[in-house]
This record gives sequence, C-alpha cells and structure tokens, in this order.
Amino acid sequence: VGYGWPHLQTFVLGNGDLGWKNGVRFSNAGLLHWRWIYKLQDRLLPECFAQINYDKSRRLDFRSLFGAGVRLGVVFSDLLKLWWGSSYMFEHERLTLSPGDVHLSRINHHRWSNYLSVLWRLNERANLGGVVYYQPQIDALRDYRILGDVTLTVDVSQRISMAMSLNVRYDAKPPLLVEKRDIKIQNSIGFKL
Repeated sequence: VGYGWPHLQTFVLGNGDLGWKNGVRFSNAGLLHWRWIYKLQDRLLPECFAQINYDKSRRLDFRSLFGAGVRLGVVFSDLLKLWWGSSYMFEHERLTLSPGDVHLSRINHHRWSNYLSVLWRLNERANLGGVVYYQPQIDALRDYRILGDVTLTVDVSQRISMAMSLNVRYDAKPPLLVEKRDIKIQNSIGFKL
C-alpha cells in the first residue's frame, strides 16, 4: 500500500508465507516493511525505512531493522527507470539455533545497505521490475547478504494484474543447518482501487 504527495512518497509492504507438504510445515515467514522517500530533487531522494520479519525456515524468530540513506536516479526515461540506493542500517535478530551452532542467538549488526532498483516498461500492459540488495556488515565485510527480487507484471484489465516473481537470497554466514542460498518463485494477483 502506497501514497504519494508532490515531494513525499511512502509505502507499506506486507508479505506472509505458510506452507505444508504431506502434513509437515516447510514454510512459515512474515514481513512488514515501511519506507519513506522525500523528493529533494528529481533524481536525489533521501529515504528512511523500518522493517520487522520472521522466517522459521531460516531459524529467524524475529528481526527488526531501521535505516536511512539516499536514492539516486541513474536512468530516468518513460520506458526505463534505474535507481541506486545506499543507506546505513541497524539490524537486531533473534534466532533459534541447532545444538553445536557457534552463531549467536541474539545479534545486533550495523550494515551498509546498497541496492539497484529497476522498472522497465516492456509494453502498454507489461512491466519488469526488480531490486538487488548487497548488505555487508560494516565491521565484518565478509558477513554479507545478497537479496534479489524480480517481478514480471501483466495488466489483465484496468484494475487487475498478474505477476510472477523470482526471489533469491544469499547469506554468507547463516546459522548452522541453514542453506546459504534460497530461491523462490511466486505467482500473484494484484488489484488497483
């Protein structure tokens, strides 16, 4: 859900995921993200953000984070928009660890969050959009995350759209028994009010 004024844009993004296979839960995750973007100039936008989430499959019981930085418009045309953002981010995590894991169960990290965001208008009904984040820990650069999300959206009508998304996650130092890479494909339907 988003709203914009002439010099201010804000949105809230929520996502939940529950899944069972043969009576066994394989997915249990939720996310709530808020972002505030101020239009200082056409291509220079300070922003701040906050997020809470959990992901039981990654042993993440709770994460909260907040940060602030700047977004720069690199390419800005009717067909293609490319943004680069860089921010300071504070992150707090609580994890349920496997026996013998040397990973800490409660963590506070300072990260440098960088991203590229693209919106490419393929035609009058289809858009390809995505964002890729690179988030190293400031005091331990070998502890980093790469997160990517690419979505193809096709308008079925003026108010209904369909989307297919590819989500990729890489964590250089995950907890024990958690894969470094995670790939997810999702289909969704969108409604415009």
